[in-house]
Amino acid sequence: MSVIHYGIANKILKWTRGVYGDIEEPQIKSVSLNVNASDIAFGTEYPVTLCELPESSMLMDASLNITTPFSNTQLGAKLSLGLGTDESDVNTPDDYDYKTLIFNNQDLNTPGLFNSNGYLDFVGSKSLNKNINTLVAYFTVMGVWSSANSLAGTGRLLAGAGTQTAGLRIGGYSTGVLSLCEEYDGTTWGSAGSLNTARAYNRGVGTQTAALSCGGETTVVEEYNGTSWSIGGPLLNSLRDGATGGSQNSAFYAGGWTTAPSNQSQEYNGISWTALNTLNNSTHEFIGCGNISAGLVFGGVTSTSSGNPVDITEEYNGSTWSIANSLITVVLWHGGCGLQNNALKFAGTGGGYSNKTEEYDGASWRTGNNVNTGRYALAGCGTTTSALSFGGWVSAATSICEEYNPGNLASLASAWFLGGNLNTSDQYSSGCGTQDAALKITGLNVGRYCEEYNGSSWSTTADLTPVRAYTAAAGTQTAGVTFGGYWSSNISNTDEYNGSTWSASGNLISAKRMHGGAGTQNAALAIGGYTSTFITGCEEYNGATWAAGGNLNVANRTMGGAGTQNSALSIGGDRAGNYSAVTEEYDGASWSIGGTLNNGRDNNYATGASSLSAITTGGNIAGNSSTSSTEEYDGTSWTQVNNSLKATRSGGTAGIQNKALIFAGSDGSSLTTTQEYNIPSQGDLDLNITFSFI
Repeated sequence: MSVIHYGIANKILKWTRGVYGDIEEPQIKSVSLNVNASDIAFGTEYPVTLCELPESSMLMDASLNITTPFSNTQLGAKLSLGLGTDESDVNTPDDYDYKTLIFNNQDLNTPGLFNSNGYLDFVGSKSLNKNINTLVAYFTVMGVWSSANSLAGTGRLLAGAGTQTAGLRIGGYSTGVLSLCEEYDGTTWGSAGSLNTARAYNRGVGTQTAALSCGGETTVVEEYNGTSWSIGGPLLNSLRDGATGGSQNSAFYAGGWTTAPSNQSQEYNGISWTALNTLNNSTHEFIGCGNISAGLVFGGVTSTSSGNPVDITEEYNGSTWSIANSLITVVLWHGGCGLQNNALKFAGTGGGYSNKTEEYDGASWRTGNNVNTGRYALAGCGTTTSALSFGGWVSAATSICEEYNPGNLASLASAWFLGGNLNTSDQYSSGCGTQDAALKITGLNVGRYCEEYNGSSWSTTADLTPVRAYTAAAGTQTAGVTFGGYWSSNISNTDEYNGSTWSASGNLISAKRMHGGAGTQNAALAIGGYTSTFITGCEEYNGATWAAGGNLNVANRTMGGAGTQNSALSIGGDRAGNYSAVTEEYDGASWSIGGTLNNGRDNNYATGASSLSAITTGGNIAGNSSTSSTEEYDGTSWTQVNNSLKATRSGGTAGIQNKALIFAGSDGSSLTTTQEYNIPSQGDLDLNITFSFI
């Protein structure tokens, strides 16, 4: 529940109008807003009624003090603050008279935002041209991607047009070049009229009932009326992979590939194309949005090699192209949509399958929340608050579809951050402990190195002998245990750590590797694994010796393990050659089938306090590619949450569901990377605003 406080204080200050003007006493107004963070969603407005001020009033200065419980840039919370009247509709910030705008779309998490006293100061006089009786605080938060129903047919290098609730998929390539088109109604994809000429590398413009398909290694342009396609005016050149924006009767096509990257841009009037001023950079494999008087293009490749993506952004003002602020990351074959001053970039490739999203506000790009499945050569449509991404390439042409919608602070509360790097890169490591006191145990690169984490940095500690990788672990940084593994042959060794040294303990019943681990130093669980075959066998440790536990329902290896000896999970894994989505739950005696993962995976990271609360991220998915997909478990079902920052597999894990740590692993090479996962508490966002008038 939002609580808003309002108060007035008078203070005598002197203000001189002109050199010899009258001396008047300004009125000092103080307003405090206390807003529950979980109530803040996209477009949340908090108007506060003030006493009416004279029409000739002038804003003297303003300052804002924000005390916020979250410092998570992925939340993307922004605030606009202004003074206006209550005479107009209150559904959007523009409906208030913002002639007295104090600030607009201020990122509440900007580093260095506040002065040494904790205030955000806005000083300078502003004329108030209307009677003012309302302070308006308007919040926005970054959007979030969610899975939607898939395309009916797979496709990559395809085009898109329309909106999130009335989208259009145009052509593309699957096992061959396609004339296939599909329409989306906001829920499902259905058949649409086919192109007259099958094509890929094309670009789409317009709406579901008035669209263009432009180029695709051809000059051919086709127009769609919601039922069928007809031939439109041809492009000036045979082009592919250009950037487009506008509508069916007023479109631009910029750049693209002929026999090399092109800097040409051209305009369509519904009948024919005419040349416009050229881009500053010859570019292809990029995306455009906006319209013919306010266009935007971004990313792509300026060389003849697709291996050299760029971060270039250019804006069009109806006459000329100019360089704008660059993307945060280089990218090609990405998706995009929106307007020149409100654009969205998503997925693509700069090496691998990117899941990155960026939002543009007309001045600069900021990092958005990741797509759930990284991919490239996809299409998209819509706006920054209602977008659609579909198709693309993930080891094969895909039918994946995702929607981007406004979130709220409650739905965006979970996020990943980079921690301190390990001193030595490693993979096939294990780990235990907490996010602020973790232990990384050996790995394939060296086989004996161990390191301790203090919440910010790693330090080396005692080596583990004999050397091994593919181990499992349980316990804490000062009371840890590791068991099993491999180094030229399977290992049955168990070793305990006391915070400084390792000591040998009782061996496993069966030497094994690629097993899962859970529990504590005195009550550990070894889950499945591999001997000379996949096994169902599990073992329980009492701090000295191992005994047989209940068997898994299906033989499994390279799974994630979480929980305690009496309340454990086996998450995903390799069940005889597949990327498993199966979860098994252990009650201390037997295993039962639990909720199914949204994304089957093996070699995944996993941790959690019990079978009722766990998290998994990363691992290998279908196609043997690493993922950054993250899911949380509540004892019944898995829910997708914000992706990790880097797609990795085969590393160590520590912590619990709402405060997890992953480290080491591989994205094709051994890593030193550490990532921290946090769910901030849902507290209050306090705004204390002071301003003066005369």
